[in-house]
Amino acid sequence: IRQWRKNRAPENCTGTGPFSSDLCCEGVDLNRNYDIGFSHKNYPFNNPCSDEFQGPRPFSEPESRTYPQDFKDLETLANRAADRVFAYRETKYRVGTAADMLGTATGGATDWIKKNTSTKYVYVLELPPDMK
Repeated sequence: IRQWRKNRAPENCTGTGPFSSDLCCEGVDLNRNYDIGFSHKNYPFNNPCSDEFQGPRPFSEPESRTYPQDFKDLETLANRAADRVFAYRETKYRVGTAADMLGTATGGATDWIKKNTSTKYVYVLELPPDMK
């Protein structure tokens, strides 16, 4: 699997599937963790084992609620790096939070590192889906 869609939230056993209930898996698709249209009635959004599991409740995940305090520092350095890559290879990188650019996808590891360690700059580089 090239891209993991969900954060690394602990195992959740609230889900149901078409043929079972009490399904248990870890992670929440942060792109589905908002309060617009949130419903535990719809499969696969109510299945913790689905890549599109919306979570136990709207905004249950910290990644879907907050920016880090030093957001401007992170953004400034990311823009400098993107400019340098473009100058060297003419490859254009867009800069922004995963939440703002992709709709709160990714998150887990970078947010955990940012919150629980003294690491100042934590980034994710999204690769294009083409395997070339």
